[in-house]
Parts: sequence; structure tokens; C-alpha cells
Amino acid sequence: MKALIKSIQTNIVTNPNLLIIQSRLHNPNLYSSAKWIIFDAENKKSFLISSFKIISILTKASVPINIDDLLSYFKNDSQVTKNLIYKLIDLNIIRKSSPLKTQTNYTYLYQLSNFNYPFRDYSDPLWLEKDLKIMDQYKRHTTPPSIYRKVEGEPIFLEKPTLNDTVSIVKNGPINENFIANLLYLSLEK
Repeated sequence: MKALIKSIQTNIVTNPNLLIIQSRLHNPNLYSSAKWIIFDAENKKSFLISSFKIISILTKASVPINIDDLLSYFKNDSQVTKNLIYKLIDLNIIRKSSPLKTQTNYTYLYQLSNFNYPFRDYSDPLWLEKDLKIMDQYKRHTTPPSIYRKVEGEPIFLEKPTLNDTVSIVKNGPINENFIANLLYLSLEK
């Protein structure tokens, strides 16, 4: 399938089963310069994003687009290459566009990412013993994250965005940290 995408100039699209998460929310103990993680709920894989350009590529490919058109959109950016696009295809972060409409929401992605997860049967009389046993296994593998974190630098307070601000940024660009901040604010209503 991936070879077919590379050889035939078909339309590609961002995998609809992805979540882009702040790295500190995904793993509080992660110390990396990468601020974002792509989580593929279908395959239960996570990828550190080393460049904000990846988010820009995924945003541009959120609607079906030809590889050549995607590359021409980023023609002035030496970081965005055909090899990078092919790598995203190989990782299933971008895939062949499908004529079928997919409805993806947070509930669906949560269920997809937890499919086959070993949940406990709390109607079992020994549920507490079994639950404590699995929690002990988790403690042996990793230490719990600290509830305290030292943050360097001054906080950056964002103005409350409006829907028009975000729509304007989407239409006119650029897709940057301010765009993500506006989008998070509007979607989480905080």
C-alpha cells in the first residue's frame, strides 16, 4: 500500500486516528526538547515530534492532497522533503485518502486505544486482590511521576481567542504555537 502511494500520485490524508498531545501530558517524566507527541490510537504507538513542521504538514494534509501539491505548498521550507513525507506514510501518520467519510471523535479514539486492554471485572469477589497485584506490577516497572515540576522562565499568558481569530489563522496561516493555543482554548473552553 505504501509503495503504491509513492509510485502513483494519489491523494494522501492525515491518519484520522491520531491525537497530538503535549509531551508533558502524555508522559510527565519525559525530558526532551520535543513539546508534542503524536499518538496513533489504532496502533497504540507514540511518536515524538522534533519539528513543528510536522504539525503544519498534518494540518495541510487534513484534507486530501496530492504529494506534489503538499510539497509545493512547503517549497520554501528545506525541512519538508519528499523523504519526510514518505517517512510519515511509512509510519502510518499520513495514509492514502479514502472516499469514505470517517467520523472521528475523542470517545471513538479512547475506545480504539483501549481495545483489548486488560480491564478488571469488578463483579469478581477477588477484584481488589487482582487490582492490587496489577498495581504492584506497574510500580515495579516505573516510579510514579512527581506531582511537582520546576518550570523555568516566565509564564506566557494568552489572550482569550475568539472563533473569528482562529478561523482567520486557519484561512491565512501561519500554523504555529499561537494557532494551537487558540484551538486548545476553544476546544477545551478554558
